[in-house]
Amino acid sequence: MKLLDERAAAEYSGGLKPKTFANWRSQGTGPPFHKLGHRVFYEQADLDAWIARGRRNSTAEDFERQVESDKPPTVTTLVKQGKRTESRHGARGRVA
Repeated sequence: MKLLDERAAAEYSGGLKPKTFANWRSQGTGPPFHKLGHRVFYEQADLDAWIARGRRNSTAEDFERQVESDKPPTVTTLVKQGKRTESRHGARGRVA
């Protein structure tokens, strides 16, 4: 197992700033990490897997992933999925 400190992990991940990783840790997002004492380390294999999960063929995939996430969908998304009859500009109602 190869461990990278925060700075090395940020550089390995395409030149991101270490502060970005710190923000992601506080928000519970980003790649998994190890905390040893007061220092933070990332496994290179975890970074590779995390980077691979971010691979896209289209910007539309971000929308599809958002719909599949834990976040509640917007009214517009529900209308597109046929789960609501109108958007916020019209009468609202669930599809039977």
